[in-house]
Amino acid sequence: MDPLIGAAWLLTGAVIGAVVMLLVGPARAARESQRARDALADSQQRRALEKLREDNRELEARVERQEQRHLRSIEALKRSHAGEIADLEEDLKQERAKLRALVEASSQGHVISGTSFEPTRFDEN
Repeated sequence: MDPLIGAAWLLTGAVIGAVVMLLVGPARAARESQRARDALADSQQRRALEKLREDNRELEARVERQEQRHLRSIEALKRSHAGEIADLEEDLKQERAKLRALVEASSQGHVISGTSFEPTRFDEN
């Protein structure tokens, strides 16, 4: 083969290689760049998801602590109000006993005055 024809083929191959490299190179670089962006976005999303999961666990723990505190306060209120209710029931029993005594006195013919319903100094103790 003539060296001139060989050089022409070599030059043609180099030009075709350069053209192909110019056409394929940016597309490949764009694909690689897109892969890098996707990988970065995925890792950021994974970190954000893990952070959200951690925050969710913390909130669940806080809600659980608040529920326990609320249940303890409800139990304390039940105990304190149970004492008050018992005191009120005792007062009610005493008032009913007084009314029964008044009804008994009136049924026996005793006169009941208006002052019979007023508290006396003995009732205050």
